[in-house]
Amino acid sequence: MPSQRVSQQSKSQRAVSPVSGHAGQAAAGPVPAIKEVQAVAFYDATGRIHHMHHVVVFEGGKSHNADSAVRDAKEKAELMGRDVSKLKVLHVPHLEHPHAMHRVDAKKKVLVELEPAKSSSATTRKR
Repeated sequence: MPSQRVSQQSKSQRAVSPVSGHAGQAAAGPVPAIKEVQAVAFYDATGRIHHMHHVVVFEGGKSHNADSAVRDAKEKAELMGRDVSKLKVLHVPHLEHPHAMHRVDAKKKVLVELEPAKSSSATTRKR
């Protein structure tokens, strides 16, 4: 029986998964690098996002235009039982921090990253 060689990749050669945030390999081989992350936000007049959809394009993949990203996002929202018909839509072609919490500045029509909640000693339980 012939032996199989398994190549070792350095940490810098491995891509980071957009879902888990961890570097690694897919079942079929190395994970390709992320080319771009787009976002589609369905929001109300206050800027509260009711549904957020991400489009992740890997190296070698084809980018989506804004119309197809919005159409796909609406279809996925409806499949999840979300009625987005009365909400406003914002397409973000290059999302910098996909894991962050966001809201929409409704006047400027831009995505705003929210500050993470700060823990205070008042909310920490003492045992």
